[in-house]
Amino acid sequence: MTEAFHRFIALAKKAAFQRGLTWEMETDERGSVLPRHVWDLSAIHGSVAANSQRLTQMGPDKGGLERLNRIREAQGVPPLAGLAPPAVWQDLIKATAIFHVVIKRKKAGNAAQMIQALRLLAAEAGDVPPWNIDRLNVQRGYNASLSEGSSGKVALNFQMTIRSILDHNSLCSIPDLARYCEALPSTELVAAHKKSDALRRRESGYASMETARARLEDRRSGEKLPERQAFWNLLAVVLTMEPRTFSDHIRFEALRTLIVTGFRVNEAVNLPYDWQRVVEFFDSDGVLAGLKGGVSRALRVRHFAEKQEQQAQGDGLALWEEFQDVPKMFEDLLLEGLGKVSQITSALRSRLEQQSRTGRIFPEYPPEHLMPAWETYVRLTGNATFSTCEIPPKLIADYTSRYDLAKLQEIRRFQLASSEPFRPVLVYFSRLQRDGFVPRDDEGHPVNGRKDWRHCYFRVAELEGLLASTQPTKSSDLSTFRLSDGQEFRPSEFMFLMPIRNVVEGRNGGILDVELYRAVGRLSSTDLVAMLDGSREDSLYHRYEAENAETLKITPHVFRHLQTTELERRKVSDILIAKRFNRTSVAQNEVYNHPSLSEDLESLAEGSELINQLSSSSREILRLIEKKAVVGPIQRQFESIRNTAGDEAAFRFLATEADGLHVTPFGLCTNSFTGEPCPRQLECFDDCNSLMRTDDPVEEDNLRKLKTRTELVIEAILKVPENRRGPGWKNQLNQALRKLEGTVAALATKPGAAVFPNGRDLSRPVGTEGGSVLDYLGDDGDDLDDEEPSHE
Repeated sequence: MTEAFHRFIALAKKAAFQRGLTWEMETDERGSVLPRHVWDLSAIHGSVAANSQRLTQMGPDKGGLERLNRIREAQGVPPLAGLAPPAVWQDLIKATAIFHVVIKRKKAGNAAQMIQALRLLAAEAGDVPPWNIDRLNVQRGYNASLSEGSSGKVALNFQMTIRSILDHNSLCSIPDLARYCEALPSTELVAAHKKSDALRRRESGYASMETARARLEDRRSGEKLPERQAFWNLLAVVLTMEPRTFSDHIRFEALRTLIVTGFRVNEAVNLPYDWQRVVEFFDSDGVLAGLKGGVSRALRVRHFAEKQEQQAQGDGLALWEEFQDVPKMFEDLLLEGLGKVSQITSALRSRLEQQSRTGRIFPEYPPEHLMPAWETYVRLTGNATFSTCEIPPKLIADYTSRYDLAKLQEIRRFQLASSEPFRPVLVYFSRLQRDGFVPRDDEGHPVNGRKDWRHCYFRVAELEGLLASTQPTKSSDLSTFRLSDGQEFRPSEFMFLMPIRNVVEGRNGGILDVELYRAVGRLSSTDLVAMLDGSREDSLYHRYEAENAETLKITPHVFRHLQTTELERRKVSDILIAKRFNRTSVAQNEVYNHPSLSEDLESLAEGSELINQLSSSSREILRLIEKKAVVGPIQRQFESIRNTAGDEAAFRFLATEADGLHVTPFGLCTNSFTGEPCPRQLECFDDCNSLMRTDDPVEEDNLRKLKTRTELVIEAILKVPENRRGPGWKNQLNQALRKLEGTVAALATKPGAAVFPNGRDLSRPVGTEGGSVLDYLGDDGDDLDDEEPSHE
C-alpha cells in the first residue's frame, strides 16, 4: 500500500466518523449494501435534490460488466462473475464518496458517477489492490464504459475519476493512469471513444476553436444554445397548450419559470413557495421614483442559489437565499403561472405540512379511526374513480381544468349516490390481502368471505404500519433543510409540489384526487430533463404531438446561455449580468456568451479610431481586458489610467507598453517585459500567475507533448530501484512532478482563463524570493538530497 493511499483512506474515515457514519459496511456476495448500512449521499451533502443519491452497491453495474467480459473474452482473459470487490476496493469507493461530498462539498450526483466508475474498475482489477493496477486494468475498464449508443458521458466520467482520484492524489504506483483511457482497436469502440472525446472538448471549451465562423450569423460555441426547432416547439407547448395532467400543470409552470429566469435547473425546481418580493424605489425626498421619470417598483424572485461559497457550512450545505429582478415584460407571466401552481397545490401542501409536523401518513384521523374502503383506495392510489358508474364528462373537464376541490367533491358524491359497484376497490384490495390489509365492518370486526365494499373499512393505525413496511418508496418527502441563517425549511415550503408516482393520470389515463392522495413530494430535476428529451415516448414533445418529436431535445442549462447571450447583445452591464445569475466574477459571463461573427465585428468597429493605434498584440490584450478574461500588471495599470485619465491615455499606454505581451508555446503571458526579459522564461508551468490559456490548437499540442515528455521522465526515475538511483534524484522527481502538475492544470483550463489565478509572480527577479538563488527551496522544503552520494 502506498503512503498516499493510506492517508487518503485515513482522512476519509476521520471525516465519516465526524459525520456519525459507520465505515464498515456489510454487503451480499454481489456487492449490494445491506439496507441498514446504506449511506444517503444527498443527505450527507445537504442537497435539496428530490432524487437522493445513495451508496447501495459495491459491485459493477450489469451493462458495464457485460461489456467488460466481452473485452476480456476477446483478449483471451477469463470472464468475471461480478462479485463484491475486496475490502480495500470498498474502502476506496467509500473514501471517494466521503472525499467528494464531505471534504470537497461537491454534488452527490457527481460522487455517484465516480463510484460507478470505481465499481467497474474494481471488478476488472479483481484481487489486484488499487495501488497496483496497471495500463491493462485501466484500458479494459475504460473501454467497458464506452457504449456506442450513449453520449459518451459514462466513459468521460470514468476518465475523470481516474484523473481526479487516482492520479491527482497519487494513490497508485504508476503515475498518470488517465493516459491509458484509449480505445481498443475496434470500430465500435473507436467511434464511441471519439464521441466521448468530442464531449470532453465541448465541455472544456475547446470545441469552438475547431470550427471557424465562416458566415456572419455563425455563433461561437453555438451548440450550447437551444436548437431552434426544439426551442420553438417547447414554447408552443408550454405557452399555448393546455396541460393534460396535474403533473404537466406543474411541469409547464416550472419550465416557464426556467425560461424566464435562466435559473439552473435545481434552482428552478426548488423555487420556494414564498417567492414573491416587491421593492419600491424612492428619491432622497421620499418621493416614488416613478413620479420623477424613474421606476417606482420592481418584482423580484426569491430563490436558492447553487454553487455559492457561502453555502458550505460545518455539517453540509445550507439553502443560500438570493433575489433576481424580473423584467417588466415577464412579470404577468410569472405572477399568473406561479399563482396557478399555488392554487392547485394547496391541498397537497396542507397534507405535506401536516405529515411533516406529525410524522404520520393520515394525520387528520386518530389511529383508531375506521376509514371507508373507497376512501382508503383513493388515498392509496390517487385515483378519484372508485366506482364503475360513468361520471359526466363535463364534470371531469370542470375539475381537471383548474383542479377545483369543490368539483372533486362533487365527483365523489356522484359515485357514492350511484348504485354501481365499487369494482376498482374490490380488484385493488383483493391483490393486497396477502400483504395483511384486513377489511373490517363499521364496528371494527374483520370481514371474511364475500364483502360489500361499500360497507368495508380499514383501521388507520393498521394502514399506517402496513404502508410503512410494504410501500416504503411511495411515501411523502419529510426531509428537512436549513437556510443560511440557520432556520429550518421543509418540503411543503417549496413551490412545485407533485404527487409521488402519479401513474393514475400518466399510465392509466385516470383522474387524480389531489385532496386525498397520501404521497406528496417535489418536482425533481431528473423528471424535468426527461420531459425535454424527445427520444423518450413520455416526453412533452411526444405527448403534445410535436413534429419530428423523436429528434427534439433541450437541456435546461441552455436557457442560461441564451439569456446571457441576449443580455450581452443588448449591451447590458457585465456586472448586472453576473449578479442576475449569481456569478462570483464577470469573467464567468464569457463562458455563457455566444456572439455571432457579425456581433463580434460590430463590437470591434466601436472605437475603431483608437483601436487602430494599437498593434495586433495590443489589440488582443485589449479584447481580453474588455471581456474581463485577463488579470495582471498591464490590465491593472490600463484600468487605473482609464479611470483617471480617460480612454485616449489608456489606449496610448497599451500602444507603448502592451507590445511586451508574450505569446509562449504554452499560453499567453499577461506581463510586460519591454524593459528586461522574464527571469524564469518558459517556466510558466511552475505556478506563474501571468499564464493564461488561449484557443490556439498549437498551444494545446505543445502542452500535451510537454505532459508526455514529463511523464516519461517520471516513469524513468521510478523504474530504477531506489537504492540504485543517483544523487539528486529526489530533486529531479519533485521538479518533474511540479511540471506535470502545472501542465495538467494548464490543459484543464478553458481558453481565456488564468491557469494559476492565485499563483506566484515569476516576473520578479529570482533573488526577491529568498535573497539569492541559493536561498530558494522547493514547495516541499527539501531541495537538497540528504542522502550520501553514491560511489558506485
